[in-house]
Amino acid sequence: MLRGRDALFYGIVLGGIDDFLDYLDELDDKINKEKITLETNAEGLSKEDQLGFWFDFADEHDKYEKIFPAILRKSIFTSLFSYFEHQLFNMCKDKEKLKSIKNVYGLDKAKEYLSKIENLGEIFKGREWNIIKQYSQVRNCIVHAGGIIYLMSNDGEQQSVRNFIKATKGIIINQGDVIELETNFCKEFGSVAGDFLEIIHISMKNH
Repeated sequence: MLRGRDALFYGIVLGGIDDFLDYLDELDDKINKEKITLETNAEGLSKEDQLGFWFDFADEHDKYEKIFPAILRKSIFTSLFSYFEHQLFNMCKDKEKLKSIKNVYGLDKAKEYLSKIENLGEIFKGREWNIIKQYSQVRNCIVHAGGIIYLMSNDGEQQSVRNFIKATKGIIINQGDVIELETNFCKEFGSVAGDFLEIIHISMKNH
């Protein structure tokens, strides 16, 4: 049985990631059911009546098929990323030393603390951290540029995002140069984020 801090970490910290993904599954399912209901209602109609039906309900169907899923996945991904960032900062126990780290922001500030104060620098040289930084660029594009890649202010980051998307399942760039996410992209990030937090947790425990 897990006790004390391990129970807190595995039950609450990693459990929190599962909560986001369970919520995503539940809402994904509800949205899909609404879409199927509309399609089923149209199937029993004559061709003439179907034309009238879709004249009235085409916009609603488009919301269930495209708009709502896109909003949901981007919302879950960015919220999940914020959750990951928050938990990483929670692992920086000495808040005064954390504050003393200047001219470094976001994830890199937590990295500096954990590398220098906790002597965990080797962890941030691995493949996992590099992947998280790539997810971070996708998150920044969604939050700061509405998911429109050409609106990102840094040309190098634009290219980095494009390269990451090309090599990654569950994420595409549509004809408007806008990022589109699938559910499995959010789930894969949840897995990567959870694994990285666990690596930090175990390393700090054994340090």
